[in-house]
Amino acid sequence: LTEVMTRRWLLQLNYSYGSSNGYQSDPYRIVSVVDPTSSEPLDYLYENRPGNRTRQSVFLNNKFLYGPSLTELSARYYKDSWGIKATSAELSERVNLTHWLYIEPNVRWYHQTAANFYHNFLVSGAPMPAYASSDIRLGKFTAITYGAEIGFKITNTSKIYLRGDYYKQTGDAHPADAIGQLKNQNLFSGIKAGWLMIGYTWDFH
Repeated sequence: LTEVMTRRWLLQLNYSYGSSNGYQSDPYRIVSVVDPTSSEPLDYLYENRPGNRTRQSVFLNNKFLYGPSLTELSARYYKDSWGIKATSAELSERVNLTHWLYIEPNVRWYHQTAANFYHNFLVSGAPMPAYASSDIRLGKFTAITYGAEIGFKITNTSKIYLRGDYYKQTGDAHPADAIGQLKNQNLFSGIKAGWLMIGYTWDFH
C-alpha cells in the first residue's frame, strides 16, 4: 500500500508472508557437546533445524521532502515459526549540495531474539533436543550499520557514486547458562564488516 499523504510526504506499508518446507539445516555446522562440570568438549553433533518455517513481516516506510533534502525513515517488524522476532529501523538523509552533487548518510539499527532451538552448546548426559543449532545468525543479537553515499550527476540520466558502510554485531558473550571454563570465554564473537562500492547508473528512456 502506497499513499501520497501530502505534497512532501509519501507513505508505504508492506506485509509479507513466506513459507518454506524441506531440508533447512547447514550440513557443515556442528554443535559441541560438553562435560557438565568442566565444560570440556566431549563430542559434537551436526545441527538439525525444523523442516518447516513460516515468516511474517510488516514494513513501514516514510519519505519526506524539505527543500534540498529528502529524509527516509522506515521500520520493520518480523517474526517466524522458529521463535525469532526482529525489529529494525533505518534513517537516511539525502542532501543535494548542488544540482549535480549529493550526499546521503544513513544509519540502521537491528535487533532479534534467538530461535527456540538455538544453543551455544549441549551438555553431555542431559536429554538431547530434537532440534539444535549454534549458528549465531539464529541467536539473539543487535546490529548497527553506518553508511554514506556521495554521488555526482554526469548527465540528467546518468550518475557515478561512491558508497561506504560499516556493520557491527553485538550479543551476549557470557550467557547465564555458561558452565565451567565457558564462563570465561566469549561465546558471541559477532561480526564486524566494512565495504566500499563505486557504481555507475544510467536511466533508459
